[in-house]
Amino acid sequence: MKHVPKILIFVSILSIFLGVLVKVFGIQLSDYVFSDLYPFRPQSFIDFANTLLLLSIALIGMQFLNKND
Repeated sequence: MKHVPKILIFVSILSIFLGVLVKVFGIQLSDYVFSDLYPFRPQSFIDFANTLLLLSIALIGMQFLNKND
């Protein structure tokens, strides 16, 4: 359980990096997947990274609270 926040932070950094690459190179990922279900835009990667970062912060907070009990 101690390594989960570190893994989530690493995945969020990769997601931000991938979003920047998609933006820089102008890759249209919606052409490769079902864009009706979920349109891939550079902002999608940033939103995913933000979600992972918030989840990792919550997990770190839970670990801190459990350690002080």
